[in-house]
Amino acid sequence: LLGDAIDHLALKDDEIRYLLDLPAERFILEDVAHLSASSPIVKALSVMEHYNTGYIFLCDDDQYKGMVTRMGIARLLLAKRNRG
Repeated sequence: LLGDAIDHLALKDDEIRYLLDLPAERFILEDVAHLSASSPIVKALSVMEHYNTGYIFLCDDDQYKGMVTRMGIARLLLAKRNRG
């Protein structure tokens, strides 16, 4: 989320330390777009539409496996189309 640096936030050193020391659990959303890594692409697109988001998390057995984006799906479909 922050990238490689947080200089662009224009915060004082003590404010930065305070923020970085906060527990991550406070920032975890309970209801996020996610589905199984083996789910069909059309389901991923449907869930993204439902949540009005351009990405979806892939989880199997409550373990994070990765993330898929609309742009990633578009690239995959275009590459497949170009191969024949």
